[in-house]
Amino acid sequence: MPDLLDTPAARDWVDDAILRHTKGIFGKLVPAVIWSDTRGDDGELLLPVDPIELVARINSTPHILLHNHDPGRPKGQVLESANFESEGGKKFIAAVLGFYAGGEVLDFQGLGLDTKSLAPPPDRLPMLPDGVWIEFAMDPREVDAAWLDQVTSDAPLRIERTELSHNAADSPQELIRIGLVYLAVVWSPFITSIASEAGKDTYAAIHGWVRKLLERLADRRNPVLDIHTHQDGCQVSFLFRGKDVRQHYAAHGARRTT
Repeated sequence: MPDLLDTPAARDWVDDAILRHTKGIFGKLVPAVIWSDTRGDDGELLLPVDPIELVARINSTPHILLHNHDPGRPKGQVLESANFESEGGKKFIAAVLGFYAGGEVLDFQGLGLDTKSLAPPPDRLPMLPDGVWIEFAMDPREVDAAWLDQVTSDAPLRIERTELSHNAADSPQELIRIGLVYLAVVWSPFITSIASEAGKDTYAAIHGWVRKLLERLADRRNPVLDIHTHQDGCQVSFLFRGKDVRQHYAAHGARRTT
C-alpha cells in the first residue's frame, strides 16, 4: 500500500526518520507500511494486532527483519515506526526499514568472527528478577494448539503466548521462538554460587524444561527453535534446527560456553 505513504503527515515523518538513521550501520533505508486496518472478506483484520502496542514494541525493542522468517538469516531491522490516518480515514503504521549490505542476507561467516572460541561461564548468578516470564511465540498456522498446550503446561514460569504472522501459505519451516532472560540461558548445573537455594531451583527448572522442549521438537515437521534473549543492548539467539534430539542436547550443553 505505497499510496498510504503519500499521506502528508506520514511523508513528513518518513523524511525526518530517514535523516535520523542515515549515519547508522545500514546499507539501505526504505520506508514501508507494515500494518493497516484493512479487513478480509470475513470482516476481520488481516493483521489482528493492536497498532498502538505494535508501535510501542518496535520503538522500544529491536525488531529484526529475517529472510523467509529464518532467525539465522537476518536482513536488517525495523528502525522506527508511527501511527497515522490517511485522508480517507484508513489507519496504518509507517516504518523505516534498515537493511544490512543494501538488502542482502547477512553472512556471519564473512564477518571474520571466531565462532569456535570459548568463553568461560559466569562464576556467580543473582536471583532472577521478580515477575520474570517465558515468551512462547509461533504462527498458529504452523504449530497446532494441542502441541503448544502440551509443551507449555509444565513450564516453571508464567508463559506469555505471542502469535507470529508469517503470511505464508506453506512455510518451509516451523519457527518457534522462546523468549528468556539471558541469565537463565547461560546457567549451568556447575554454577553453585547463586543468591539462594530457591534461585538455584528456578534456574534448574528452566534448564530442565528447555531440555524437555528439545525432545518434543521431534513431533514437529521441520522445526527451528529460537531461544531469544538480550544482553548489553544486543539481541542474542540460540538456534536449534530439525528434530535430532541428540544433536540438540549437545548444542544445549555447549551454549553456555560459546
